[in-house]
Amino acid sequence: MKVQHGRLALTVALVVVALLGILGPVDRISAVQLADTTQRALVAFAAARGLNAAISAVQGTEVALQPAGVGVTLTPGQLLDPVNDLVERLSWVMLASAVSLGVQQLVLSVSASSSMAGLLVGAALVLGCCVWRPAWRRHLITQVLLRLALLTLVLRFAMPLYVVGANGFYEGFLADEYTSATAQIEQTRERIESAQAGNPANPDAGDGSWWDKIAGSVENMRGAAGLDGLIKHYTSMVGDLADNVIKLTVVFVTQSMLMPLVFLWLLVATARAVLRVPRSTSWS
Repeated sequence: MKVQHGRLALTVALVVVALLGILGPVDRISAVQLADTTQRALVAFAAARGLNAAISAVQGTEVALQPAGVGVTLTPGQLLDPVNDLVERLSWVMLASAVSLGVQQLVLSVSASSSMAGLLVGAALVLGCCVWRPAWRRHLITQVLLRLALLTLVLRFAMPLYVVGANGFYEGFLADEYTSATAQIEQTRERIESAQAGNPANPDAGDGSWWDKIAGSVENMRGAAGLDGLIKHYTSMVGDLADNVIKLTVVFVTQSMLMPLVFLWLLVATARAVLRVPRSTSWS
């Protein structure tokens, strides 16, 4: 009686698995979550490119002064050059993350296809036969079909479950880092553009005396205390900006590169284990 109950429970489980594979509720959830992850990557990529453009504009701006009749040309924006290198690396990371997420979307669509659903139904039938006819498992052809059926189950549900798990990991450990880092990067871009708008660039250009131009520029820069304040303003950005760029890089390297590699390793290990299922495996 216990054997019959065990076989019945396994049969019900196979029917439930087959229905999940055909109806695809997990696929829909994982598709939405993967689309959200892709959107986050695109937003972060746009923020990185915008910040890179703002820093590049500042770096190309020169401040020309003539104290005591001696011409001096300064480029205070060059203080941001080390951080700009980090931002450029971040943009490459975001591009690689977008490619990785695109591959994941392709694999997810394949696993949710009607062809995979048909294979899943066939796998459920093979496993059901092995449950109710244990003697069949002694035949070589049945052993091959059994392994292929188990492998089909793994391939059908591995990607959707991975996406759901990866999203749960993100929400639990990475979401706050992403939100704060992205917001800070956007704020820094706005600060740089604001400082650039008040930058006393080339005071010799245009009409008016040398002193009028310097005085006008200093008046516009009074909130930053002139050129010295501008330099301090850029210097204060470097540490926080570098920290936020590194945080954002860690988020996407973890979610879009390291975790897919771990998933691929586990998938290969599981497939090998399935293909090595011994003939004496008991289903009764």
